[in-house]
Amino acid sequence: MLSALAFVLVIAMASAIACTKSNGKNGIDPSYNIDAPIPSQEIIESGFEKKGIVSAETKLKIGTYALDEKPRGIDKPDINMKLGEKIVCGDPHAPTSLIPGIPLFFRGYLTTYEFKLSVDYGTLNRWDVGAPDSILQSLGKEYFTRSKNGMILWAPEDEPPAEPMTTPFRVIVYSDESYKQIVGAALIMLSYDEGGWSMKWVKGVEFPKVDGAFQKIYETDLMDFFKP
Repeated sequence: MLSALAFVLVIAMASAIACTKSNGKNGIDPSYNIDAPIPSQEIIESGFEKKGIVSAETKLKIGTYALDEKPRGIDKPDINMKLGEKIVCGDPHAPTSLIPGIPLFFRGYLTTYEFKLSVDYGTLNRWDVGAPDSILQSLGKEYFTRSKNGMILWAPEDEPPAEPMTTPFRVIVYSDESYKQIVGAALIMLSYDEGGWSMKWVKGVEFPKVDGAFQKIYETDLMDFFKP
């Protein structure tokens, strides 16, 4: 009886701890192992070089919050995500969660630059950090935003997945010039298992100007990059 009670307490504590750094495997679907090493910068740049595209290390900065703590504002993240670092997020629907989704915000560029965000599973949402009781504003599965507009919440489906799964969160950065050009991209993988949701920043890339001009890069050039 005591051992069973201890097990329940451990599970309850795990669901209450959200968006914390973690190592170790949690039975992720073998189609993508969130604990696997990320590709090196050399491999990423080599892939674009074959397309005649000059690339470099990402300038993007991604922040998030613990779900069980009151947000302090978009300039004061609980966690600054790092490439290759797994973040355990728990369950946004848990009673202990003060944020109704997994929060992400993007910086590192001029505030007039735009971020195109897209997901295949769940929805992107707008939520007012200063008014925790505010209702989520659904933005669908694809949305353009700017860093000055604050955070985006990714919310999974109401019913948890029946089995472990992973799903991509894609970011494309567009310049603020009158003729928009792609200047960067990032791939985050969201993963679900019996412990809840976790995420990992898997890839990031920058496309610098060449001879003072933006490179001609199209979303189709990013198809291989967005494969985990």
